[in-house]
Amino acid sequence: MIIEEKKMKDKILILDVDEVLRNLIQAVLDQYNLKYKTKFVKEDITDYDIKIALTEIHNTIDYFYENAKKCFLYSKPFDDIHNVITKIQKQLGYHIRVTTNQFKQLESYTIEWLNLHNIPYDSLIFTSDKSWVTGDIIVDDNPEFIISSPCKNKILMKRPWNKEYWYKYDSIENIKELPNKIIEIEKRENKK
Repeated sequence: MIIEEKKMKDKILILDVDEVLRNLIQAVLDQYNLKYKTKFVKEDITDYDIKIALTEIHNTIDYFYENAKKCFLYSKPFDDIHNVITKIQKQLGYHIRVTTNQFKQLESYTIEWLNLHNIPYDSLIFTSDKSWVTGDIIVDDNPEFIISSPCKNKILMKRPWNKEYWYKYDSIENIKELPNKIIEIEKRENKK
């Protein structure tokens, strides 16, 4: 579902929301640790399926629906995200296509979160299948979306659950690294 599309620029950067822009796992852990009196940290989540580590979560979908506001709306953005995206838009000339796999009927939390944190973007797409979303570069933490993306250039956001892919793709640990990684990719492409 395409929510909004502004005037297109020549280059398109596809950005995932959760664990690229929004620190969702930390919000989940904060909620879980408070409720179950545990002390999990982000490095404890080594699989994309969080219920493997967080065993009190029996159904991930139910958990997210029951805790949607706390998880999706109250999550913090990663540091300096506004400045990073603005630089990519204005200095590097990219159309920012935010593309996320959001649970049905919870999309409004992501829209509200983007607006609340003044996250700049040019278009917004909610889809569980990113293989049809075109662009020049995709940034995601989910290896399945990286693998299936039609984008020529792929950047994996390094997370504990995707370690085996860190050296198969361009990778970054922090969103602040993204502008330099894009410049590196553009230089590499221009040499071809």
